[in-house]
Amino acid sequence: MYALFLTVFCTFVVLGSAREHVYEAECCKNIRGIRECKDECEKAWNERDPAKKLQLALSLPKVCPSHLVSLWKCLNSSIKGLHLYAHSNLLKEGKSCCLLGIHPSCRQACFLVTNSDSEDLKKSCKPKDEESLLRCVERNDASRTCCSSRKRKCERACQNVFASNKVPSRKKLKLVKRHCKRKNLRVDKCVRRKVALSKTPDHKCCRMADDEQCQTVCRKAMASENPLEEKIKVLRKFCKITFSGGLGICLLTHSKSMQTVRDPERESGVILEPLKVDVRLHCCLSAKTDKCFKLCLTTYSEGGKTDDLFKRRCEFDPIESTMLTCIADVSQPCHIGCSGLGFCTNFNHRHTELFRSCTLERDNAAKSDYENWLREKRVEIHSMDVVPVKDISTCLPEWWKAVACALQIRPCHVKSHGSTICRSDCLKILGECAEKEKLGVRTVEEICARLSPDDQSSCISLESYLKPSLYKNETDGVTHPCYPNPCKFSKDLCEINRGIPGKNGKNYRCTPGCPIDHQSKTVIKNGDFARLPIVQNLKLEGCFKICRCVQGKLPICTTLPSCIKRNSCDHKLTNKTYKHQEKFSINCNFCVCYDGEVLCSKSQCLPGADNNATGRLRRNHSPNDENTVSDLSCRCLGKYEPVCGTNGKTYRRLCFASNCADVNTKQIVKGQCSSIYPCDPSPCSDDKLCVVDRKVCVGSMSSCPQFICIKRPQNCTNSSTRLLCDTENQQHSSKCEVQRDEKEIAYAGKCNPSCVPGMQEVCGVDGQTYSSKCALKHARMLLDYEGPCKTVGKYGNKDPTVRCAHIKCPILNPPTCVGVTPPGACCEVCATQLTVIFDEKEISKTNKIVMDTSQPITQLQVVARVRRHLSMSECDVFGFYNTYNDFILLVKTITEKPTTLQFLICNKEAQKIETLINTQSPIFTSDEILSSFRAVQLNEPSLSKKLKSKAASSYSSSTLLICMLLTLAMSWTTQLL
Repeated sequence: MYALFLTVFCTFVVLGSAREHVYEAECCKNIRGIRECKDECEKAWNERDPAKKLQLALSLPKVCPSHLVSLWKCLNSSIKGLHLYAHSNLLKEGKSCCLLGIHPSCRQACFLVTNSDSEDLKKSCKPKDEESLLRCVERNDASRTCCSSRKRKCERACQNVFASNKVPSRKKLKLVKRHCKRKNLRVDKCVRRKVALSKTPDHKCCRMADDEQCQTVCRKAMASENPLEEKIKVLRKFCKITFSGGLGICLLTHSKSMQTVRDPERESGVILEPLKVDVRLHCCLSAKTDKCFKLCLTTYSEGGKTDDLFKRRCEFDPIESTMLTCIADVSQPCHIGCSGLGFCTNFNHRHTELFRSCTLERDNAAKSDYENWLREKRVEIHSMDVVPVKDISTCLPEWWKAVACALQIRPCHVKSHGSTICRSDCLKILGECAEKEKLGVRTVEEICARLSPDDQSSCISLESYLKPSLYKNETDGVTHPCYPNPCKFSKDLCEINRGIPGKNGKNYRCTPGCPIDHQSKTVIKNGDFARLPIVQNLKLEGCFKICRCVQGKLPICTTLPSCIKRNSCDHKLTNKTYKHQEKFSINCNFCVCYDGEVLCSKSQCLPGADNNATGRLRRNHSPNDENTVSDLSCRCLGKYEPVCGTNGKTYRRLCFASNCADVNTKQIVKGQCSSIYPCDPSPCSDDKLCVVDRKVCVGSMSSCPQFICIKRPQNCTNSSTRLLCDTENQQHSSKCEVQRDEKEIAYAGKCNPSCVPGMQEVCGVDGQTYSSKCALKHARMLLDYEGPCKTVGKYGNKDPTVRCAHIKCPILNPPTCVGVTPPGACCEVCATQLTVIFDEKEISKTNKIVMDTSQPITQLQVVARVRRHLSMSECDVFGFYNTYNDFILLVKTITEKPTTLQFLICNKEAQKIETLINTQSPIFTSDEILSSFRAVQLNEPSLSKKLKSKAASSYSSSTLLICMLLTLAMSWTTQLL
């Protein structure tokens, strides 16, 4: 009985095995001449795992053409589960491609549409997600269009060309040429035309075009061998290319041809012809008078012919000092420090001062000027009338040397970046040394009035340059790796490697970029956007376009929809009118008028303060915050109950998010953002891997995904190596490994035993808890206190509050520092704080134009852009998006033991950033992100002679103990004696 059962069982097994081979013969045996299709078909059939078998079968349309009707019919009836993805239309020509659809809605639309180019298919199948399906549909269309022939061999050879998504081999094309002659010559021509289009790197971008005409033009343009600029010129005539449209984004970010553009400068030393734009047009918006504004526009617009008139009427007018400083920033920006001069020796070792032209060339020019004045006994300044002088070898010779050097080396005032000599110095020098009898009708006072401004708070005093620098012997720990620019090519952007040397051991790196115009020193990094001025019919307005830097060029631009009209602001509370870019105070708040709109900080002022107390500010002068208290003006309680906004920012409680930041309650969830895991459940499609990508988005609440969807990495051997530690304290040798293992990066470098997650959490000044100090550093944030965040903190109140009474603050570095307390923090930091008022509307507008909706502007991007403008490697900048939607920047030394000189230089670096923002320098306004900065308020730390906090108490305790021991020892000695 047992033997009979075993015999029957074996018979069924054999028959079942034979049946499977019968099916294989039925499904795959008729595939002829398409080796890849047959191999993949047999691979799918022989797979034992049902799930993998189904997956392989669904992928067959990539290599098997739709005209193999018997194949698809056989597979549909043989492979379990395939019918769930199929449709009754599967056996129609071209419909096998629909099996490749990732989203059910796309598959359904694919099976139902009668025309593969219909709008229904485009709406349902997004090119970004359904590329395989669309390519399959496209090649089947090409097969149907080209391959109709009475000659069977010609038809089959043609169909084999379009059988796979891969580029056809030369052998396949030769077979078409051999079998499709004479009457079938049309087939050969059609095949070669379609293949040429499919080989075009930008082919997939053309599918994103809005209409059929644009698609046709796009394919022809991209198939041509014309330069990239010519292709885009053709496209712009027939297609609407914007950075918010699919075609524009695809051309910018996915175009292979753009990535392989040859760079003649690197190959032959020839400098490419730059985009025809003059960045000095940015500065016209700072003109005080309409006359100079119009002259500025016509002078710096293409073909302007008012250069001489502009120079005579505006270029040396002290009233227009802001505009003139802005113009100087384009070609000769202010840099910290000056050394190496042979004639102007008193300008050397000025580590804490700013200069525009500290070069040997200018040093020699100063020497030449001084010698000419000495020989000719007359002085010519700024091409103005000649001033006759006495013998300057005996009449204030050191002063005249300082004048010659100041005019050439051009020191910058720290607040205004102006380089004009103070009127008091002018009156002193000319009062003593001018030949008054030879001045004619002119007077010394009139000459100095033309040369020097009324505002003596923003001029250059020559007195300090009559003697050597105080820091003559101090040079250690002061490095400026990128000044002068060490990069080989003029289009390269020099970036400092702070803390971590580059691969070549250097403390800087050169990255490709685009000079924003023919004379500016400003370079936009490859992939970033520049905001460039344009003139529209010589309107008295400031108009702009946004252009992306691609391989050293700015090929595609889009014009911003609105222009700046320099409108003044009528403020109802003060009943006053403020000019465009004028800064003023309302109570204790800092405000700016920008094109008719008043933007202010939002501190809560002391009760009893004069609510109507307002006053205009001197240029670049910020009000202090002596009259501010806790800014809980949103009427929030002081208890810490964190919530997370959809912008990725942690707010200290719901009230702060809804009342202070105007965040909709639907855009808030409970808990800190770091405690919310965005990949559970995974929002990505089945074939994609969800990777955590935490960020705080600036000016965007609608789209700020905390994850990215990527194809699962299979092989990480070719990826760039950089040690990374994940949130579970596991080491990885590359970002690829972290993604492959579905982990989240905690920080860069080797896993530190003292940074094991959960062992020592810390609270950042942004109110977010970090798993360790290493994670805090990786996020580019400063420490508030050790332990998780547990209090709302202080907001501008200098007195200790009960909210921070139990917080143990860390010792500042250096210990003698009298620091500043960032808004919402409990503890001081030894950093210069810049509170930036920025235009949220502008940055949101920029977000829509220049960024993909899945790539909003982030907090880290803003800090990184500012970071490029710090020239000393011992200084760094940190920052966060404030509760009131201001941006807080913190500039500090990053050395282990900061020297006094390093401390002072970092303060000067912060002051430089302050002035670039407040003067609307093109260095900032040419950047699509930083151009949204409207005004800034500065709060500086200082150094005290006394040790603070624990250091002071420890020192005092030690001293007291020593004194007590000495006293006891002396008393014992007395008793013994």
